[in-house]
Amino acid sequence: MPRDQPRGLLPAAGLFLLAPLVAEFLSGNMSITRLGMLVILAPLYGGGALLIPEWVRKAGRGWPSIFVLALAYGILEEAVLMQSLSNRNFLGQNLRLLANRLMAALKPIAVPIGIAFVPQGAACDTPRIDASYPAPNESGRTGAVPAGCVFWMKAVDRMFSTGAGDHANCSVGSFTHGFITLDEAARRDA
Repeated sequence: MPRDQPRGLLPAAGLFLLAPLVAEFLSGNMSITRLGMLVILAPLYGGGALLIPEWVRKAGRGWPSIFVLALAYGILEEAVLMQSLSNRNFLGQNLRLLANRLMAALKPIAVPIGIAFVPQGAACDTPRIDASYPAPNESGRTGAVPAGCVFWMKAVDRMFSTGAGDHANCSVGSFTHGFITLDEAARRDA
């Protein structure tokens, strides 16, 4: 006789959120200060964790089918989806050409821009922002621009990379990019 399985929204929501927590945060790939990334990661990881067992159950299959489908999903998700989102040269893509084709097809009212988070110390082939640093303010802070939002405006014209020091004048930008903790942001001046 089969044992009773938990039913309802709470176990499903738990699995949906637990999958990315284990995959990215518990493994150490991401800092817990970037917990807001769950909005993006939960559908990628949690979606597969919910759908695969459900498909297998409806098909009347067992654990070997779950294993094979999970392996296939993991390869597809990591090797194709994540790489295409984070690697500019994935499969030799010319992202500028792709961007121009999308703009011609979609005709947005503003120029779309993209952002990629690269682990600190990792190789990055995108040139650094060409900005000079002003003298430190009375609190000792200095950054490439008055506020991190300026980078969004500059990104319309060209591609560049930034680091933690470039965002030093902007507590909100430094926090949302994971350069400082919420406590550090709250203690800073403006």
